[in-house]
Amino acid sequence: MSEWTELEPDRKPAGAPKAPVRFGLMKMRKARSRGRVLILRDVVSQLGMKTWRVNVRLGKGARQHQIAIIPDEQGRFELQELGKSKGGGTFSINMPVVERFPDVPFSPMEVRWTVEAEGKRKILVVDLPPFCWDDGERRRLLQRKGA
Repeated sequence: MSEWTELEPDRKPAGAPKAPVRFGLMKMRKARSRGRVLILRDVVSQLGMKTWRVNVRLGKGARQHQIAIIPDEQGRFELQELGKSKGGGTFSINMPVVERFPDVPFSPMEVRWTVEAEGKRKILVVDLPPFCWDDGERRRLLQRKGA
């Protein structure tokens, strides 16, 4: 084997870091827009989940700008793994139609999030973008999108 030189592939530069939690609006066919939450594996592991089933709650009153993602073995939603990345997989939750969300598609954007203790379990609290809970922001978004 002395007549051969071993080749190695070029090293690819690391991709841009992804936000741990993102929220966007997804519109399919002629249906209304639905919320979509994208969560990296690091955040999911902080919740100490036993299954991929969760419940999703929309905030009211002082928490109208938030949603809560609560691990639950009998949950109505399931985390769906989208793909692999350096830091682990990305999971998504597709929400049902929420009347107060604007009916336009919107690319996933980084949002603030916290892991809070509720009794013996941990829940993920995600801050929604202003256009999902503020009427003025929603009107401005709809005007920009021409809807």
